[in-house]
Amino acid sequence: MNIGIITYHRAENYGSVLQAYALNKYIKNINSKFHVETIDYYNETQEKMYNLFQSNSSIMNIIRNIHTLLNIKALKNKKKAFKKFISIHISLSETIGNDTNKLKQYAQKYDICICGSDQIWNIHCDDQDINYFLSFSTNSRKVAYAPSLGINQFSEEENKIFKKYISNFDALSVREDIGAKYLENIIQRPIEVVADPVFLLKKEEWQNIAANPIKEKYILCYFIGDTPGLRDFAQKVQKESGYKAIVILKNLRDIKYGFTSYYEEGPSEFIGLIKNAEYIITTSFHAVAFSLIFHKLFWVFTGSSSKPNSRITNICGIVGLKSRILDSNNWKSCKYNETINYTPVDEKIEKYRQHSINYLKKACTLKQYND
Repeated sequence: MNIGIITYHRAENYGSVLQAYALNKYIKNINSKFHVETIDYYNETQEKMYNLFQSNSSIMNIIRNIHTLLNIKALKNKKKAFKKFISIHISLSETIGNDTNKLKQYAQKYDICICGSDQIWNIHCDDQDINYFLSFSTNSRKVAYAPSLGINQFSEEENKIFKKYISNFDALSVREDIGAKYLENIIQRPIEVVADPVFLLKKEEWQNIAANPIKEKYILCYFIGDTPGLRDFAQKVQKESGYKAIVILKNLRDIKYGFTSYYEEGPSEFIGLIKNAEYIITTSFHAVAFSLIFHKLFWVFTGSSSKPNSRITNICGIVGLKSRILDSNNWKSCKYNETINYTPVDEKIEKYRQHSINYLKKACTLKQYND
């Protein structure tokens, strides 16, 4: 059985690479006779997105480029760490690059093509294209495993895109309830809600590839974007706990807050930093996912209550931890060291995981999911 997976595996983003690794590894675990590879496709936009230097089209970009230049060695090491992780841990096809014609020809070898996970169905993402709807696959079974739409409002033209490209899938699933309901209204068929691939692997499997970069006690900060109160809360936790706050730097705002900045961390270091942290403060879905896997005390900011992050609210709702969600209105009243009883959380995650495994096993053994 030849199985090809298409996803954002080349994005220099921790969640993208780690979910790609998890899905590839878990499908191999289903049956040793499966030949599984992640299709080494990536479009031009994705290549440009992760260039070290940006065009000098604005004052902010110029400032970012100066900062990059000052930290060029560390940032190049980070790129190397991502490439090394991918080459060692993810079985890849031959290089397709951005050649759609080559992709169509190469895909003839697959019995099953799987798209997922990550925000590969968020058609507002700059690096999304129709190949992530398996448009290139003409003779294989089509399976969607936990793609995320990212948002839940699309135009009529965008609705037509979804209807055109996913109506003929053999097995359909997404990562969030809200995405499933949205697509069900468009294509008039049931869609499963399954777990992000990182939950398919057990904690011990993640520990096997985790680095251990820090010995002392620390608070891990991983901030994507800016939410009012986010960095102030991190400073509060640092002051009250007495632990050092370190930040995996993605945003120049973090520098002025005096956190210890980390630049070089690859995917293995990211897992290790979460595994060994005392507290995690984040805006990242995958930082939350690994906090759950490793039983960490975490707090996650999602923006204003009127514009929640559906991926984060979905997983926190599933495991009964919506109380760990903060925003600009409620962070000041939060008791930072409030504990989490992980016994009921683990039970909910395992139920979610088994449902997802059941879906994936049936999809990969050519059975109809609703049999």
